[in-house]
Amino acid sequence: MKNKKNLFIILGIIVLGIGGTLAYFTSTGVFDNIFNTAKYKTIAHEEFTSPDNWKPGDETPKTVTVKNEGDIGANVRVCVEDYWIAGNNNRLSNHSNSLNMDIALLNLDNTSDWSYADGCYYYNEVLEPNAIT
Repeated sequence: MKNKKNLFIILGIIVLGIGGTLAYFTSTGVFDNIFNTAKYKTIAHEEFTSPDNWKPGDETPKTVTVKNEGDIGANVRVCVEDYWIAGNNNRLSNHSNSLNMDIALLNLDNTSDWSYADGCYYYNEVLEPNAIT
C-alpha cells in the first residue's frame, strides 16, 4: 500500500514537472491581419422627364444606365418594378386586364448584352471599372 502511495506521489511530481516545463516554454502572441480590398461601387442613373399630360399612344423615353465607379469589375443585375401612381397616390398595375396588355412597354437598346431571369435583367459581361451599360 505504501509503495502504491509513493508511486502516485512520484507520478504526480513528474506530471507537474513536465506540465510546468511546457508552460514555461510556451508563449502566445497577437497579430493584426489587415486586408486591403479593392473598392466596389456601382451607380444607377436614370434620365426621365414626365410629361404634363400623357395620352394613349404617347412615347416617353426613359434611359437607365449603370456605371462601375469601383476599382474592380462588377456583375450587374437590374430589377424593374413597373407600376403607375394615380393622382390619389394609389399604386396601379402596369397590366390592363380589360385590354389584355401592358400599358407601358420596356425596350432594351442592347438586348444581346442582357439576360432575363428571376424577374431581373443580368448584364452578360463583367462591367469593368469606369464602364457604363
